Amino acid sequence: MTRSMGRLRTDYSNPEMNLIGYLVAAPLVILLLPFLPILVLLWIVNKIMSR
Repeated sequence: MTRSMGRLRTDYSNPEMNLIGYLVAAPLVILLLPFLPILVLLWIVNKIMSR
């Protein structure tokens, strides 16, 4: 709980949290990259079957 009478400022960026987000997202992208051809193939089959 904050002890401030004013409003919480949200008009500034938070570079530390941005860095943590990138550090979490980068390994996920690298781990999921091998599944990309399978996903593309499933997407193409879905497009063909939905016609």
